[in-house]
Amino acid sequence: LPPPPPVVYTVSGGSLEPPYYSFAPPLALLEPGRTYAFRAAGISAAHPFAIGPARSQPFRSVACSRHQGCA
Repeated sequence: LPPPPPVVYTVSGGSLEPPYYSFAPPLALLEPGRTYAFRAAGISAAHPFAIGPARSQPFRSVACSRHQGCA
């Protein structure tokens, strides 16, 4: 069987107070082994979006593109 298609989230916002970002569809629990794509849609330059195991620790294996988002 082919792998399932990536789960795509559109991310907007970037507030300095909760909720920091908005996700469409609403963010669900991320499953190990699945592929996810995060597409930027008006993220504030004052609070850019990043993904990692802890605050200020972005994953090194996350591939990002200004036009394609991060996967």
